[in-house]
Amino acid sequence: MGCYINKKIMKKRLNILTGSWLIIVIIAFSACNISAPHLDIHSTPQIIGLASPVKLQPGATTIYLTDYFINPSLIDSIFINEKKIKTGDGSDSFIYQPESDLPPLSEMKVWIDGIPYSILVKKSKKTGYTFTFDPKGEIFDEVQVAGSINGWNPSATNMKWADSTWQTTVMLDPGTYHYQLVFDGLWLLDQGNPDSVDNNMGGYNSLLVIGANAKHPPRLFSTSHQKNKITIGSINDIQEYFVYWQNYRLGENFLTVKNNKIVISI
Repeated sequence: MGCYINKKIMKKRLNILTGSWLIIVIIAFSACNISAPHLDIHSTPQIIGLASPVKLQPGATTIYLTDYFINPSLIDSIFINEKKIKTGDGSDSFIYQPESDLPPLSEMKVWIDGIPYSILVKKSKKTGYTFTFDPKGEIFDEVQVAGSINGWNPSATNMKWADSTWQTTVMLDPGTYHYQLVFDGLWLLDQGNPDSVDNNMGGYNSLLVIGANAKHPPRLFSTSHQKNKITIGSINDIQEYFVYWQNYRLGENFLTVKNNKIVISI
């Protein structure tokens, strides 16, 4: 049986639209022995294997408990980011609408028989961006966006005529995107965007940058391990650790943090 450690690293004060930049590192060990301190676990696991993180969508997300639990009817209560979730009796799923202050990484705690399972929750990094085009009196039957946002498929992103402009809003992850506007089949640069980049084919594409990149992203690295202790070093600021044994989160009594190092007792 393996022991898996999952850590949340946050670069403080680095804002990327909806939150701070976070890194998840998973380290696997061939054998672990939970001795002291004590960890309460279920004699018969209700989750097979390691639970994948819940990946939230922009807006509301339907979370299917059957994707994680053998028998969801055994669940007593569910909390996300320490707030209780209302679910119907015997329901195998629920719709979760995150609040605006939900951190980029949080915890879904699922209680069964007085013991909580812990599943990591990843907030969507996507943010809405609105493409607009002012035709300035020119008439077009169709205006589209084609680029790395949609596999260069114009029909995937059609703009609509509203308020005397062509416009459409798309949800995008932080990153750099190349694109062109397509006017009744004619591909051209976005005249409303002064940024462009060589397309390596003798022309240019309009350039869109969503968010920003960390100049000095945080990193984790193992420094040593003994019979029942693992020491992890870090570079740059750490706000919070998520450390898991199987699908149980290890509490602070398992962790010792000092001088940019964390010692995990297992």
